[in-house]
Amino acid sequence: MKLVPMLFLLAAGWAGPLSGDAPAAGFDHSHQQWDALLKRYVVGSTVRYRVWARDRGGLDVYVRSLARVTGEQFEQFTGPQKLAFWINAYNAFTVQVVLDHYPIRPHLLSLSPANSIRQISGVWDDFYLEAGGGRYSLNQIEHEILRAEFGEPRIHVAINCASVGCPPLRQEAFQASRIEAQLADQAERFARLPLHVRLDRGKKILYVSKIFSWFGGDFIGNYSWEGPGRLDAGDRAVLAFLHRHLPPEERSFLESTPVKIRYLDYDWHLNETEEE
Repeated sequence: MKLVPMLFLLAAGWAGPLSGDAPAAGFDHSHQQWDALLKRYVVGSTVRYRVWARDRGGLDVYVRSLARVTGEQFEQFTGPQKLAFWINAYNAFTVQVVLDHYPIRPHLLSLSPANSIRQISGVWDDFYLEAGGGRYSLNQIEHEILRAEFGEPRIHVAINCASVGCPPLRQEAFQASRIEAQLADQAERFARLPLHVRLDRGKKILYVSKIFSWFGGDFIGNYSWEGPGRLDAGDRAVLAFLHRHLPPEERSFLESTPVKIRYLDYDWHLNETEEE
């Protein structure tokens, strides 16, 4: 069994002895550096990009540490370690791309908000992160790895695209040892934010994030709605997913009343706070 090189551990923010000598255990521990950055720069559902841009050394070190994980080492990771690795990688690389272009300059002909990540040309396809023995764009991480390989639809409430309409960037790193509880908490937080999910009892309409329109099919097979209402398979799966995480009074309403699902407009403004 190979040890993780000490240079890698130091660069990744290693702070003490590991529970074992496997590369997987070593890197799982190293997410502590990303964890510390999130605690410093994430405020509620927003990010202190202005402050972070002035002191981004820690982020760049963390992102470089992802490249030091070889393909051979990555294959020794457990399933939860791989999932935590890629969620953290996606979120950290997104922040890095934003900081590389901060303050974001709008294109004259763009219909997106002036400070939107969508103003960064090719943001999801033309920038590459070296990680886990490969080189990947944000779209590749999301669609070819996270969606294709894990069968875990809750990634859609865990990865953050630097926009108000996205799930909040969690104020801690995902860790393999706690990832089930973290994903459950993310789902509940997302479902209980009116920006993303709200129930109109009078109109019998459940308004939900556009994310569920784009990726509702990912929830089929994991969630099944047995309550009232005539909905297509994707909407039934989304309703079953949200039902688990809504407040009790809203769950009771959905269990007894057929509702329609309508998708909210997506807010592409940068998820930035003015707070220093």
